[in-house]
Amino acid sequence: MRHLLHLLLAGLFALGAASTGCAADATSGASPTAGAREVQTVTVTGKIVHVDLEGGFWGLVAEDGTHYDPVDLPKAYHRDGLRVRATLRTKPGMVHFHMWGTLVDVVKIERLD
Repeated sequence: MRHLLHLLLAGLFALGAASTGCAADATSGASPTAGAREVQTVTVTGKIVHVDLEGGFWGLVAEDGTHYDPVDLPKAYHRDGLRVRATLRTKPGMVHFHMWGTLVDVVKIERLD
């Protein structure tokens, strides 16, 4: 019975994640690509942050407050508070367990400090 309950909860979670889109920004409830199914390229200025969720990971908070979850941030940029300008490519349709921001690939990044 307990196993069945866990399966049911996992199914409901997966259904909810699929219908709401895991790329939404957990802080504002919005994303620049909410509902978008096309790859978009954006250039943003912001700060690298270490997020203490799911074991910890590196993210980028743009000046407008938008959260980006880069899947391939180079180790040289793993510094909390580092100001950067980055060109990012969205990954629509991709689901990630962080559920913190828009999932992106880093196309180009440069330090501003």
